[in-house]
Amino acid sequence: MDQSRRKIVIISALVILVLIVIVIITAILVKPQKVKTGIKFVIVPDSVTVKTKDQSFKINYEQIRTFTPGEYKFIFSSPHFVDTEKSVTVKENEITPLYVLLKAGDETGDAILKEAKYQPRIERIGGFEVTAGAAELTSKYPFIDKLPITGKYYYIYPCVVNPDTKEYGACVKLALQGEFYRNQALDALRQKDIDPSTIPVQFQNPS
Repeated sequence: MDQSRRKIVIISALVILVLIVIVIITAILVKPQKVKTGIKFVIVPDSVTVKTKDQSFKINYEQIRTFTPGEYKFIFSSPHFVDTEKSVTVKENEITPLYVLLKAGDETGDAILKEAKYQPRIERIGGFEVTAGAAELTSKYPFIDKLPITGKYYYIYPCVVNPDTKEYGACVKLALQGEFYRNQALDALRQKDIDPSTIPVQFQNPS
């Protein structure tokens, strides 16, 4: 191989190498950045308009959008469905899930929600709401996770002690009436690290 041909081969190789480097750099630069702080919307039905104080956009079932940390209030609307309002708190470096199932506003809305494709989606949202509700409840009332407690003469379980405020406490169903059996139940709470003086305790007399 003569000198001139060798130079051509070297130059061609360098050009190819430079092109490869450019392609790699471009791929890195244009690669979509993963959302680190924002909201994961999961909504039924499709094509729901989402409005907040300073923006409006559409969501088709599931989408993650970037939001800065803070409190947000959203209004979800779609034809044939009742407008729904939800609030959420976005934290730094967290994707906050927001599951929304719009309530049908007429017969057309009812028919849409009965479509086969929506059934697993509705079950998913329902499951999340149950889990989130349970987590919120146990966060507010930590003693709930330690109940029920079953003894020979008592059964202690979590219950709503105030229907107006939806406040939870411990309900004690006694097999036999008397102060002795009440004290046994209270001791059982203490053994589970539940201080009966700090929560509402409601005794139910034997039937």
